[in-house]
Amino acid sequence: MLYRGRMAVLFLSMAALLIVSVAIGHEMGRRVLQATDEVAARHAWSARLSGLVALIRDAESGQRGFIITGRENYLRPYETALPQIDDALNALKADPATTSELEQNLVRLNGLIRPKLKELADTIALRQTSGFASATQVIDTDFGMNVMFDIRQQAGAMATKNEALLTAAQQRVRDAIWRRDWVRLVATIIDLTFLAGIYLRLMHDRDERDRAAAETYRQKELLAVTLASIGDAVMVTDVESRITFVNKVAESLLLRPAADCIGKPCGEIFRIINEQTRQSVESPVAKVIETGTVVGLANHTLLIRPDGSELPIDDAGAPVREADGTLRGVVLIFRDFTAHRDAAERMQRANADLAAAVKAKDNFIAMISHELRTPLTPVVGTLQAWEESSEFPACLRDDLGMARWNVELEARLIDDLLDMTRLGTGKLSIEREALDLHATLRAVVNLFEREFASRQLHINLQLNAQRFHVSADTARMHQVFWNILKNAAKFTPKGGDVTIISECGPDNLVRIHFKDSGIGMTAETLGRIFRPLEQGGAEITRRYGGLGLGMAISRSLVEAQNGTLVAQSAGIGGGSTFSVSMPTVDATAAAPAPQPTEQPNVCRPLNILLVEDHADTATVIRLILRKAGHQVDIGGTVQAGLDKLGEKPFDLLLSDLGLPDGTGLDLIRQVRQNSQIPAIALTGYGMDDDIARCRDAGFNRHLTKPVNFQQLMATIRELIPE
Repeated sequence: MLYRGRMAVLFLSMAALLIVSVAIGHEMGRRVLQATDEVAARHAWSARLSGLVALIRDAESGQRGFIITGRENYLRPYETALPQIDDALNALKADPATTSELEQNLVRLNGLIRPKLKELADTIALRQTSGFASATQVIDTDFGMNVMFDIRQQAGAMATKNEALLTAAQQRVRDAIWRRDWVRLVATIIDLTFLAGIYLRLMHDRDERDRAAAETYRQKELLAVTLASIGDAVMVTDVESRITFVNKVAESLLLRPAADCIGKPCGEIFRIINEQTRQSVESPVAKVIETGTVVGLANHTLLIRPDGSELPIDDAGAPVREADGTLRGVVLIFRDFTAHRDAAERMQRANADLAAAVKAKDNFIAMISHELRTPLTPVVGTLQAWEESSEFPACLRDDLGMARWNVELEARLIDDLLDMTRLGTGKLSIEREALDLHATLRAVVNLFEREFASRQLHINLQLNAQRFHVSADTARMHQVFWNILKNAAKFTPKGGDVTIISECGPDNLVRIHFKDSGIGMTAETLGRIFRPLEQGGAEITRRYGGLGLGMAISRSLVEAQNGTLVAQSAGIGGGSTFSVSMPTVDATAAAPAPQPTEQPNVCRPLNILLVEDHADTATVIRLILRKAGHQVDIGGTVQAGLDKLGEKPFDLLLSDLGLPDGTGLDLIRQVRQNSQIPAIALTGYGMDDDIARCRDAGFNRHLTKPVNFQQLMATIRELIPE
């Protein structure tokens, strides 16, 4: 009775263990599938959002075509897209993947779409009833353009939020798979341990038939029941690899009844190959008999079944020993691996989709940068030519300075967009050196002299710090101070004050405080001032404009150089204070501040080939270079550039990257086959990868549009000093 009680306890324990392991395994698998489905839902949600934005662009394209041509057939994209926009919005709202935050964003997006659709309908109606001039009067108000910009911004913010949710879902998939695999491994080891113990006990009892034949029979029955109850496939062999037992699950996976398996060599029934090489894999039973240890299959193993079908499996084999350690056989547990492999493949596809989405985002930002920068070059060139011209009326020079300031501000906003992308990918370069912060501050303040004067702002410098040298990137600290002063100039009313104070703090820190008497900030605004694409609220954004990137970039730049940037305000009307703290370094290590020097444009006139398809840009660059004494030929395509290079020798090649029949990279690669002419890339593509591609293709230098013509002249002097 005591033995029977022990066996009952073992059976109940094993049954409970099996039930728990099966339940846990099922729950882990359910979580993997649930997380995988969430990843797929996030991708689908992103596609729906992209489709909605595309429909709005289609409607706008149809409106533009009709207004320009007056032909009704140009309205087809508009008429087709119009009913689909509401369907797309409703689909996004009804999508289970739409969180409460995304739903609020959808409400804001819908609030932008409605006036946009009304503007489209109104201009179309005006074109139909009152003609082209009436419609363009509405368009010239820029209302439609501004609303479309807001739609893109809102959609971009939603896409970014969805990407964050997607990344979190993918992490949950990985965590769930990891937890499931560990649970299975632990459960398998425990199962094998229990099975081995029971099997050894039965084998020992069989050798004592004279005393316990009936008890041995009952233990064998218990083992059979236990093995048959396991959720995985179980196969038991003797020391000669002949099968002595298979459970029902094994029968279903092998597609063979137990009667066809018992007594046969394991290798004859359990035929396995490597999925990738298609070569036979050694039976784990043979490995266990050879080594006497637990053995598992490698990945990508297929079970070949009698009907020719192939089943992905994983398994583990363990030795069955007597109490004295004598090997009596092998127990093999294997399972269908199809669901796990499918989940892994879905995860791999999801990662590939995410990588493609990130790449598409970077390409989109690079393209937008190029399209925004290119039209600025002829504007900057024309303004510079006017400023340098003695014929330009003196009464208009202040207006000219104002125009140039705003164009440079536009270029800075584009740079901010690129910097945010670089920060997100970890590609923002920092070149640190010993820097004089006081000299840098004075240089930035000089840049704002005209702006402060036009707004009647009083600037007060109190540079009292005794230690003011830091290890930092000169250009990046210049950018930080420029952004802070730009905010001060923007948000301080006419006649206000801007004070810059430097002081030494504890632990060898230097602190720079920028205090203004401007509109101030609420506690809510202070909480989000350093978040990308956020400002002080919708009212402030409408009134003062801007992208909300400058302060976010500035904080990242300061922190990347071991500093801090914080903001304080006494509230609305109480002004604002931005404080930069940096560790100081030995002043003797600091390089002297660069002093501007007057240099001639070049030492001799040059024959220059300009390859540029943007007519206005080409005209302005040629005008400025001719004023500097150079001869300039223009080509608008890759082929035209090659033809001109073949007609006569040139001293210098200037080329855009985006050309109608190829790229500037194609041009320079062909040129470098037989010429080492100095070459400068002039392009609106300014990402780090763009610069590297230009250098690798053969360009000597890379300048980003809008072209700074002083920098262009300096670069020419550097490449052709004599």
